[in-house]
Amino acid sequence: MKSTWTKTEINLIKKGKVPDGRTVAQCIQQSSNMGIPWKKDDSWTRDEIKMLKDGIAPPKKTHGQIRKYCRKNGIALPDGVAPMDGPGRKQVSWTDDELNLLKQDIIPDGKTYNQCVYACRMYLNKGFRPKNTPQREKIAERGKVFYELWRDGKKQQDIAEEYGLTRQRVHQLITKYLESTKEE
Repeated sequence: MKSTWTKTEINLIKKGKVPDGRTVAQCIQQSSNMGIPWKKDDSWTRDEIKMLKDGIAPPKKTHGQIRKYCRKNGIALPDGVAPMDGPGRKQVSWTDDELNLLKQDIIPDGKTYNQCVYACRMYLNKGFRPKNTPQREKIAERGKVFYELWRDGKKQQDIAEEYGLTRQRVHQLITKYLESTKEE
């Protein structure tokens, strides 16, 4: 086990590269000890990519880097690479059909909003903006109720007091409801 760092190795960690015979964790620790900001070099060489495609984990990449690259590029994880970050994280598996729903910003049955946000970020490299969430549906229903009360002659201030809201919030919900009916 190496303990002293050569000038060449220190110059490499300044560039965010892992010297031969060292691990990423050692480089991060050494750079921290020396007050050098660790700039992770996430670039992949052609040889490392070929190794991944052949089912071999490149020795200088962490499991997290390998998982991220494989997910981004649709490559199967090599043998020996842990499919999740750690024992505390619950692994959620996604089928191709569920991922296709996420591409359309639809929450698949049995998945939570937060799981969908995470999966879009990790697997699809996109944001997640569902059009119909339970919360949005509830807001739309309230907007409809408030609109009907207002249309029947009740003042917005009276509706607000009855439902424990501000007059401005009642106005917002009515406006959102009216905008949603225009879109359809």
